[in-house]
Amino acid sequence: MKNQTAIETILTGIAVFFLLLFLIVMPIDILNFYEDQETYIKVHHLNTHEKNWEWQYLDTWVYLGLYSITGLTIITLRQLKKDHKMIEIINRLFLIFFYGVLIIGFYRWMSSGFDH
Repeated sequence: MKNQTAIETILTGIAVFFLLLFLIVMPIDILNFYEDQETYIKVHHLNTHEKNWEWQYLDTWVYLGLYSITGLTIITLRQLKKDHKMIEIINRLFLIFFYGVLIIGFYRWMSSGFDH
């Protein structure tokens, strides 16, 4: 049981680091997008002829922002209520989902030749 708790603590710490990093990088990248849209249009192959074409790029950040806030909320609840079994299960499921998405995302990025 102690090993599971130690592993969960380490994995939670790493997840918190990445989630906070996403929340810090997100507004910076959005500001850069609006300052230099031409570069983002070329790099991400955005179709500017569509209505609200900016959302082709920005929707990723919206989903990632909601995902980050949800994850940080779950992790915070886990830290505040350590003995609550349901929150423990939800936290572990979130960690499995988080690392699964992280591995799949890295694999896709790697498969693209580390291109955007």
